[in-house]
Amino acid sequence: MSSAKGNIRNAFVRVPGAASLDKKLAVSLLAMASACLVGLGCGRDAAGVRKCTPEMCGAHGSCSGGFCSCEVGYAGPRCDGCDEGYTGYPDCKPLSQECYSDSDCDDRNQCTTDTCRSGRCENPALADGTRCDDGLYCNGADTCRAGRCEVHEGLPCNRDGPCEMFCDEETDTCYAIEGTPCSDDGNDCTDDVCDSSGSCVHRPNNMPCDDGVFCNGEDFCLDGSCSLHMGDPCTNEGFCASACNEFDRLCALPQGTPCWDDGNDCTLDVCDGKGSCLHEPVDGPCDDGVFCNGADYCSNGLCVIHSGYPCPPVGDDDCTGVCDEQTDSCTAPEPDGPTCDDGLYCTVGDTCRSGDCVAELRDCDDGDPCTVDTCDEQARACLNVLAQRPGAEGPFYAQNCRNGQDDDCDRLTDSVDDDCNVVCSGDGWCWYNPIPVGNTLYSLWEVGENDMWAVGAAGTILHWDGTEWRLERGVTGRTLRTVWASSADDVWAVGAGGAILHRSGGRWALVYEDPNVDLRGIWGSSPQDVWVAGRGGVIGHWDGQQWSFEQRYAQYELYAVWGLSAASVWVVGNNGCVLFFDGTDWEKQSVPVNGTFFAVWGTAENDVWVVGSTGVTLHWDGIQWLQVTSGYSLELFSVWGSSSDSVWATGRDGTVLHWDGGRWNTVQSGTNKTLWDVKTTASGAIAVGEGAILLKWDGINWTARDGWHRENFGDVWMDESGRVWVVGHGGTVLRWSGDGWQRMNAPTGRNLHGIWGSSSSSVWAVGDEGTIVHWDGMSWNAVSAPTSDVLTSVSGSAEDDVWIVGKHTILHWDGVSLASMQSPTGFYIVDVWATARDDAWAVTFMGPAIHWDGNQWSIFPPLQDPPGTLRSVWASGRDDVWFTTDLNRIYHWNGVALDNHLVDTSNLTDIWGSGPSDVWVSTMVGKIAHWNGFEWSIQLGGTTNALAGICGSKDGDVWTVGSNGTILRKMW
Repeated sequence: MSSAKGNIRNAFVRVPGAASLDKKLAVSLLAMASACLVGLGCGRDAAGVRKCTPEMCGAHGSCSGGFCSCEVGYAGPRCDGCDEGYTGYPDCKPLSQECYSDSDCDDRNQCTTDTCRSGRCENPALADGTRCDDGLYCNGADTCRAGRCEVHEGLPCNRDGPCEMFCDEETDTCYAIEGTPCSDDGNDCTDDVCDSSGSCVHRPNNMPCDDGVFCNGEDFCLDGSCSLHMGDPCTNEGFCASACNEFDRLCALPQGTPCWDDGNDCTLDVCDGKGSCLHEPVDGPCDDGVFCNGADYCSNGLCVIHSGYPCPPVGDDDCTGVCDEQTDSCTAPEPDGPTCDDGLYCTVGDTCRSGDCVAELRDCDDGDPCTVDTCDEQARACLNVLAQRPGAEGPFYAQNCRNGQDDDCDRLTDSVDDDCNVVCSGDGWCWYNPIPVGNTLYSLWEVGENDMWAVGAAGTILHWDGTEWRLERGVTGRTLRTVWASSADDVWAVGAGGAILHRSGGRWALVYEDPNVDLRGIWGSSPQDVWVAGRGGVIGHWDGQQWSFEQRYAQYELYAVWGLSAASVWVVGNNGCVLFFDGTDWEKQSVPVNGTFFAVWGTAENDVWVVGSTGVTLHWDGIQWLQVTSGYSLELFSVWGSSSDSVWATGRDGTVLHWDGGRWNTVQSGTNKTLWDVKTTASGAIAVGEGAILLKWDGINWTARDGWHRENFGDVWMDESGRVWVVGHGGTVLRWSGDGWQRMNAPTGRNLHGIWGSSSSSVWAVGDEGTIVHWDGMSWNAVSAPTSDVLTSVSGSAEDDVWIVGKHTILHWDGVSLASMQSPTGFYIVDVWATARDDAWAVTFMGPAIHWDGNQWSIFPPLQDPPGTLRSVWASGRDDVWFTTDLNRIYHWNGVALDNHLVDTSNLTDIWGSGPSDVWVSTMVGKIAHWNGFEWSIQLGGTTNALAGICGSKDGDVWTVGSNGTILRKMW
């Protein structure tokens, strides 16, 4: 193996037959080799860097890293015989065939082992990775590979410190460039620079700085801190700016401090609190220096109003005496009585009295209670301005809708005022809460501040006219998903069944439908360029004359369309679908998330937002779609904004997010209803959603537009006087007495699922976690229950015979206490109905019906294992019992046999009847089934909301209640 010493030793070459060379010659060669082998380099270029060439290394040598190295089996001096200029040795010599010791075999290669074996030299390569030294400092640590010193790893100069380090090959040292900027220490009074050793030093400077204090003047650095302060910031800034206000960081005396007088009696001269002297107009007396124009008063900062005359009356026709401006005097008035004229239109009966022309105000009352009556002196006329009073007429059941008057001053009396007209379905089911309707609203569009549209379930169309939201009579009962308008008389809405509605000339018309298509989005750039998109990849276009459709992307469900212009339109859908139309063709864009996208909106070609499932929000920057964290995990259904740094998104459970230009923030909406759409307006923003909820953002809070009840209702019951009782989520109990809904104060906040009473002074309600409350005619009181199970239903035959069921519980009230009864089944009990003390019925979830015979509960054999899940039970007697299921099947027990009835709807919920030939069933899809004794008919409730409970009276007054505050009444 070669080393520096080994290279020197190999300057001596053994000759066969000779013991050794002359000692003087050895000393001379050693000195020569020592002078030449400094740094083990074979040459240097013009910059002084070690360098070799193939010519220097000979036929059996190679140049690597500035050195010559010999092939295995060859050796020779590397720079032996070089002068001060470092020229190279011309050739590598073959090793001698004979050797006497290992030192005779030195091939001057650090990466081989030099061995003399049996008189011959062997030079095998050392293992790869063996340390060696190529003589260069700046290329790092050297190791052998394949017998050569050619692997260089690491850098001797640390680049991870605060300053960048450089390597000096001449001195084998590391250094940094003095004065190079390094990490900021946050102190404006230090210069953060590198020194030559690579340390980041912070040297004090004398630069301007800011210590955060306004009133101490201009700040400068001193000894590394912002501690030198010069000057007064409030010098020569005027009187109102002569005091320094550190809190507001300005020069200003307190607001209201008197300042220089402008000489005008009609102005108040005070400081504004911001450093300026204001001269604000004030009312009050003044003096314009003229005597004969009467008393002077200020107006808009000027002394320009003059009232009365300084002189008493003279003569029969004038109250004013003779006024002398030169002497500021007048003649004496005559006695009272003569008529006069004050020159004012708005006064009448002018008469002289004590030297004044006294008059009465003109009566401008037109006798119309809907006008504000005033007298306009400038117009010299009476003004009678209509003053509408929105909400003063309805709702339809209010007393004002029965007095024959125009209480809201909309020029419509009760019989023709929409506020007094109940909204009903074609089958006579009418909305009693919310009003006008409680259908879910899916979309909103603003034409102007006083012209907005909202559409939703069951063909609902609402219009805002600046005073209130009014229901528009539509042309379809299909759910409408989106609305868009180019003007007040060019409004489009699309929805289920491919419905496309257009409003023009003040009327709505159905212009297209396709039962195989559901349209979900609509947007246009003009009346002649309107796009729609929907399920099955349908994309439609209106060119001002006709609709055309294509289904190129049939593998996707498309949910929204929006654009910036006719040549910049986006459509979004499921499975990561984002389509872009450039005015010529559609192209699918690449997105980083394979989610379902429900909405798209933007401000510019490089600022577009998409929102969708799992709270995903994507942003288009003009080049690519990037995912932005929203901090929300459920569906977002809408996105809209007013600028790039003010964007709203809404979704499930009342979620409202706001983008402020840097991040999404959650904003409290005050509701847990799903919000399907949001739009910005000139005054804020509006969001719509479940149960026709409509929220308005005023810049501070989201608030609901009305006070209607929107809880999910679970059951309804009618007492002997015709009052209607409703229970629902959050402990809600409502009572209807003919002129409105009264919210009753029940002592619980838990969800209530069932209600029944023996009379108006003994009413029971039951709900979650064993909740039982009782109305005694005066107040609601909590009743302790021997269970914490969910209680689902209550019924009875008398005040002292009341049954309560739920989960695995059966309770009985005997007028004194509650007792637990044994259930004959382990299934979840969902409903109960009692007709007599020895005749009560109950149904279980996915289990049998059970019956009470006065002694025990037992399984009802005909319905021991019914197909479908039993939902509810009602009976008029032991031989007229009805059962509903979750399918379209209704069972009837006539006392002998069980009949099986099929109805043309499914998802049946509650059942009630007034007798064997008048039975009503509610459903989860807003429909009601009716039995007339011969057949079942299906009636439309005018909603798609789930109906959970139904009840009525024997005279045909039937009510049904359900989700989102739905309360419907059968009117015909």
